[in-house]
Amino acid sequence: MERKIDLSKSPEENCPRWEGCSINKCPLSKNYEKLKNDKSDPSKVFKSICSKKSIRRDIGKAFGLRYGGLYSREFNGEKRMSSIKCPQKDFIINYKGEKE
Repeated sequence: MERKIDLSKSPEENCPRWEGCSINKCPLSKNYEKLKNDKSDPSKVFKSICSKKSIRRDIGKAFGLRYGGLYSREFNGEKRMSSIKCPQKDFIINYKGEKE
């Protein structure tokens, strides 16, 4: 199912959780890099408050956001994983911390 994204609204307003959202540093904000985290930010306590990564990614892509609608940590992690060669990536993904 393809998401309907209204480009006449802001990226944040396209988020399905926009109505009840109170996140201080939203990755869908156009000035995300300039926003500051607050210790009382509900997204730090309850991850369920944030929209799913796939939803944020679709909105971010439609609006051409710098981090693609992802938190900087998610964006950098994906960037790092995409730069790893396939055999190494399979090892990292399947690694369970077992000693030989």
